[in-house]
Amino acid sequence: MKDDESFAAQLGSGVPLFVFDSSFSVSGAQPDAVFLEALNKMVANSNPEDSSMMGQVCSIDGCKV
Repeated sequence: MKDDESFAAQLGSGVPLFVFDSSFSVSGAQPDAVFLEALNKMVANSNPEDSSMMGQVCSIDGCKV
């Protein structure tokens, strides 16, 4: 728990605080463009080969395994 608190304190202290992918954060009340920028950075820095679910989707009836 203390590690989580320390990590969160490093990301920002505004309320609300949104954390994306444990790497990008948006602190305080921000316009939509700031959230979009954070999400775009997250996607740009992601490694799609790390995702075992890449390209798979589920229907309303569930997921095929």
